[in-house]
Amino acid sequence: MLNTRYLIIISALFCCSLPPFAYAQQNARGMRGTVPKGYFSSPLHRKTELSATFAELRPNHFHSGLDMRIGLNIGEPVYAPADGFVSRIKVSPWGGGKALYIDHPNGYRTVYMHLDDYAGEIGLWVDAYQRARRCYAFDACPNDTIRVKKGQLIAHAGNTGSSGGPHLHFDIRLTMNDQPINPLYFDIPYNDNIKPIIRDIKVYPAQEHSTVNGLNKAASLCGKKGWAVGADVSGPCYVGIYATDAAEGTPGKNGVERMELFVDDTLFCTYEVQTFLFEETRAVNAIMDYTEYRRSGRAYVLSRVLRGNGNNFVVAKRNRGYLRFGDGKRHKLLCKVYDEKGNMATRTFYLNDKGPWRGGTDDDGAATGAIERKGTAVSYFKRNRLQYAGFEADLEEGTLYDHDLMLYATSRCTNLVTPLHSLQPLRNPLPPHKAFRVRVMLPQEGDTSLRKSMVVVRFNGNRLAALPTTRHGLWLEARSDDFGGFGIAADTIPPSMISVNILDGMPCQAHSTLQVKISDDLSGLETYDCYVNGDWTPAAFHGPKGTLTVKPGTALKKGNNEVRFVVSDMAGNKTTQTFTVKH
Repeated sequence: MLNTRYLIIISALFCCSLPPFAYAQQNARGMRGTVPKGYFSSPLHRKTELSATFAELRPNHFHSGLDMRIGLNIGEPVYAPADGFVSRIKVSPWGGGKALYIDHPNGYRTVYMHLDDYAGEIGLWVDAYQRARRCYAFDACPNDTIRVKKGQLIAHAGNTGSSGGPHLHFDIRLTMNDQPINPLYFDIPYNDNIKPIIRDIKVYPAQEHSTVNGLNKAASLCGKKGWAVGADVSGPCYVGIYATDAAEGTPGKNGVERMELFVDDTLFCTYEVQTFLFEETRAVNAIMDYTEYRRSGRAYVLSRVLRGNGNNFVVAKRNRGYLRFGDGKRHKLLCKVYDEKGNMATRTFYLNDKGPWRGGTDDDGAATGAIERKGTAVSYFKRNRLQYAGFEADLEEGTLYDHDLMLYATSRCTNLVTPLHSLQPLRNPLPPHKAFRVRVMLPQEGDTSLRKSMVVVRFNGNRLAALPTTRHGLWLEARSDDFGGFGIAADTIPPSMISVNILDGMPCQAHSTLQVKISDDLSGLETYDCYVNGDWTPAAFHGPKGTLTVKPGTALKKGNNEVRFVVSDMAGNKTTQTFTVKH
């Protein structure tokens, strides 16, 4: 019998052999009952009402915290929920906007996003940092120089960054790896006595020869006339559940915490996200019906589990979540949906199996037949290098969620100086699990003087997006987080700038704001500066609105003042406008 010392050594070696993210998950999954209760107070001193909950499904990511309602009150005070120190401050025109990170002595970190401004010593530090470096956007760590006490005013809530309306985004994370955990597990005060709503259930054919109600396409069980009893199926299929949560003071569109699907009274699969790692957050695209979500905003959680989706958010008890009957019998399915407070909604439906099916017998349920002849076979667990005339793509291991077929095609595009090289997966039309590298060859003919302004661009649908580009001889290289059409375009047009509220010679009070609207048609904005009487003055850029706003403050002198805006894009094109403002 092994003694205790050897058991400890063996256990330590096993833990060290796990990948870092796997070890973190082992320590964090199922942590509802292990986190400290009552340590953190609410950062808002008002009744907690949520406009979004933890781990809601979003394009390319899980929601990492709670969106706390503040009405239309931009400037709502935000207070430190516990003692700690400011470990990071990030200001961005996009994403979380003005964000603040506080580390606490108990091993947790709290995060606040979409802030309107920072309070006290924090605000003074931000202003000094921006002026010293002549920048608005930055990401910096003040170390532990700014200490805060529980209940101290630290900021004011707002609507900065990619925000759909005034609110406070609030995270609680593990300090060691920035891993977010559902803040409601920490007993943040929140009332919810209303059960979730199961809005629809879909049944999907899994193979080319599978059918649902006689057709090879998904069937919805909740239509205009109400709920159907079930569906007729032939061949492998899987289920998608669309459910939302309601609570006091919320509109009933929040995410749910857990789903369970039973088949013939036996648990078949579960879905739950109590915590996650940011490097695995793009797995959300494989968990839901991505195409439907992009079309309608409805997040159907799917029972099927793709082999490259290596997490345990959806746990299938058998067949990786695919239903394979083939017995000609009627089968009972029961769906249970829970919110964070344990309120439950249920829905029972039936699948009538129509007997044996024809077609492929592959485990993954992927379509078989004619589609196999169209694309190049690629593996999800290997590196795949795809090489064509004038175009290359490197897909690292784990870029795809499952074995797939990549379709490559070329076409002409008037906006490009090269052909449009299109690359799309056929079996699972999802964005990649991680970004991949593309290389496009520069044109050998035409005006070579334009090469300095050329960038790699991606077409996805009707949208054109420039990608950060590097040059390697005759090739331009970029990393892309989505499939689509790729090519090279020349950016020779400077950014656009339009005055919003400034007229040359207009009077302006010291406390008034001056605003212009800026945009770039291709490579994107790189710098945006404002100078008042020759002195650099902080100008806040709001990415979604495209507005650049400056508060001249004490920089204005009596009489005429020169206010100059200078904006440049990633290709080096520059636009300057100068206004005379009276004070």
